[in-house]
Amino acid sequence: MVECLKSKPARQIANTVGKLQSWKYNPFTPVGPVVDKWARDPVLPDHPYTLMKAGKVQDLPWMISFTADEGLFPGADFYNDEDLEHLDKNWNELMPHILHYADVVDSKASIAVGDMIRKEYLGSERLTKQTFKKLIKAIGDRLFVADIEKSARLHSAAVKSPVYHYSFAYEGSLSITLVLGNTREYLGVAHGDDAMYILPLVDIAVSEKDRRMADTLIGIVVSFMKNGKPDIINNWRPLDKDVTSPLNQLKISGPDDMKMVQVESIGNSEFWNSLPFKENEKISTHDKDEL
Repeated sequence: MVECLKSKPARQIANTVGKLQSWKYNPFTPVGPVVDKWARDPVLPDHPYTLMKAGKVQDLPWMISFTADEGLFPGADFYNDEDLEHLDKNWNELMPHILHYADVVDSKASIAVGDMIRKEYLGSERLTKQTFKKLIKAIGDRLFVADIEKSARLHSAAVKSPVYHYSFAYEGSLSITLVLGNTREYLGVAHGDDAMYILPLVDIAVSEKDRRMADTLIGIVVSFMKNGKPDIINNWRPLDKDVTSPLNQLKISGPDDMKMVQVESIGNSEFWNSLPFKENEKISTHDKDEL
C-alpha cells in the first residue's frame, strides 16, 4: 500500500476521496484512523474509548472546547434553498452520511434512527432556512459536542492531571464559514471559529473587540502550554474526577464576558447515547477496526 501511495501524485490521491463521499463533501472524513494492533509497532493498539476507559492514556493536562454552532462545519455548505429542500426530501438517504452513522447502524434500523433524529431536532417542521439552526444543532451535537463530553469525562477520570473545558460563543468578524461556506451571510459561531482568532485563515478587517478576543484566546493557549493551566482568569476550575459530576465549563461570550458555569450535560448526549450506534461503549458488539 505504501509503495502504491508513493507512486501517485498527492493531488490525485486527494481528488479520489470525493468518490467515497455520497453528497457534496459528506461524510467529510470518509477515511479515518484504524486500530492497528496487528502492526509490529502499533500507533493505535485499541479503540480510543477502550483505552480511555482503561486509563491507558498519557497523564497530561488537556484543554478541550466547542463552539456555539459547531454543526456549521459542514452544515454551512447546505445553506441555500435548493440544498435544504433536497436534504429535506431525502433525509433518510443523506443524513447517515452527513452524521457519520451509515456504518454503525444496521441497515434495517437506519430509517427508524433517521426518523428519531428528525423528530428530536425538527419535530414536524420542514427543513428550510427558518429551521436551519435546528439542523446545525443536530450536526454539531452528533459530530462534535456529545463525544467531547464523553471523552473529557473519561480522560479526567483516567488521569491525575487537570482537564479544562470551555465553550466559545463570541460573534465576531472571523468565521470558518467565510472560507468553507457558500454564503457571505453570518450564520453563527462555527466549528473552529475560536482557532480563527489565534491563527486566522482569512485576511479581513477586524474590530478592536475582535483583537481583544484574539489576545484573550492567545493568552489562554500560551499560558496552558507553559504551565499546564490556563491563567486568563483566576477561578477556571478543571473537570471533576467523578464522571457523574456536572461539567465545569468556562463560557466565553466575549473578551469581557467570561464566566464559570456548571452544566449537567452538553450536546444532547442522553439522546445520542440512546441510539443503537455500534460505537464507543457498544464497540464490543461491532467487530470493526475502523473508527
